[in-house]
Amino acid sequence: MKKDTWIALIFSFLALLLRIPFMSRFLYHWDSVNYALSLERYDVRLHQPHPPGYFLYSMMGKLLDLVVSDANTSLVIISVVFGSFGIGAIYLLGAKVFDQRTGIFTALLGISSPLHWFESEIALNYSLDFFLVSITALLCIAQWRGQHTLWFWSALLLGITTGVRQVDILFLGPLWLLAIIPLNWKQRISSILVLLVTMLAWLIPMAFLSGGIAGYLEALTASSSGISSESSFFDIKQLTVNLGRFTIYLAYGLGAALLSLVLGVWAMIRSWKTVLKDTRFLPFILWIIPSTLFFVIIHIRQSGHIMLLLPALFVLAGWSISVWMKSAHRQMTGWVIAGIFVVINAFFFLAAPPSLFGSNQVPLQTPSRASIGQRDRFLETRIAAIRETFNPDSTTILAGGLNFRHPDYYLEDYQMTNLSYRLSDQPIVLENRVDTLVFFDDQAFPDFSDPRLQTINLLDGSQLRYLRWSPGTRIEISQSTIVFKEQ
Repeated sequence: MKKDTWIALIFSFLALLLRIPFMSRFLYHWDSVNYALSLERYDVRLHQPHPPGYFLYSMMGKLLDLVVSDANTSLVIISVVFGSFGIGAIYLLGAKVFDQRTGIFTALLGISSPLHWFESEIALNYSLDFFLVSITALLCIAQWRGQHTLWFWSALLLGITTGVRQVDILFLGPLWLLAIIPLNWKQRISSILVLLVTMLAWLIPMAFLSGGIAGYLEALTASSSGISSESSFFDIKQLTVNLGRFTIYLAYGLGAALLSLVLGVWAMIRSWKTVLKDTRFLPFILWIIPSTLFFVIIHIRQSGHIMLLLPALFVLAGWSISVWMKSAHRQMTGWVIAGIFVVINAFFFLAAPPSLFGSNQVPLQTPSRASIGQRDRFLETRIAAIRETFNPDSTTILAGGLNFRHPDYYLEDYQMTNLSYRLSDQPIVLENRVDTLVFFDDQAFPDFSDPRLQTINLLDGSQLRYLRWSPGTRIEISQSTIVFKEQ
């Protein structure tokens, strides 16, 4: 093996050792539940998983679940393993494009990143995406720089990456197009065919399992309307929201290394003529700009969204430290600075509170060990209390916030477990056999008051609210009201 390969494997192994102790025990997010349900029955129309489908991720989880027999464990294993290999991948990216020292700095920043560490511990596909994006970019850059025989693998990996997260074709497409420019026409056409065949290989079964092309497109259209409502086109307020989220998530991803990136960008701006002549930066520009514009102008909700952008930013931050060392002629000082960044980032993941300033807003919920632990305890306590206290044959559950799909998975033997998912402006009538409504969390009708409302004390010091009524009462629930009609 080449020296760079060994170094990449060492970084991957170190990342694995750091991540195994903090693996989450429960499905963290409502998207996690969507993925878990897709392992049982894949259908985008039912948000199993949510559009656009993430087909290859669900199928990978399904295969692993045949052995593990637990959806959360299966999906978290994928996150831990590929998150760890992703650190080795960004080392190679930094080392191959710039130099070995840049690769080492890049890997150190990645392995200690609070956001990357966090996403490697939970049942979401961002860590797998991080790995695939890094490898695809590495192949594309090597191909553009002269290794034209990589055309098959770069096209294949782009198709596979898009099968995990469909939006990646928009963000990596410009970089891939740059990579096919040096090819001859036969290689270009062949590259396009390989990409199309690879995409069809997952697109056709994904549509088939979701009611055919018509059913899949209907689900995709409905989802797109929700995303467009968060677009900042001609909306300064939404632009501010998106930009704020993007900035906070970058801080979570880069941590203290954000300072290094800012200094590096400033140096690039000051020496822009030199940078334009240095072709090493062009692939990163084509990688960073499309995704940044999309997140700021179109849509960004979860911190994990920027994981496809982080590999490029880690490399540039690592390059910035390396350049500073060369210009200052102080080798040891550069390593000390990198070490300080690593310590600060690791301390944040290990010691930060679950949320900043005590806020419940999603952007201020930290990517930290405490967040994972708190979430596990929260879900474990409520699920156990509901099972011990309430009869599944006559109880339905209403959940909100991050939890609105969790009853579908963890309390599937209760009545109308998809109630939270189905809520709209149109009232839903509870089935006659239901005489108890449990509020899974405080996000579900937080200000509701009624003489029928009761509470039980939980082991974590919080309370679980529930309603119980006499037989024959008709209950109608919408997004904003609960109406009791005595019959």
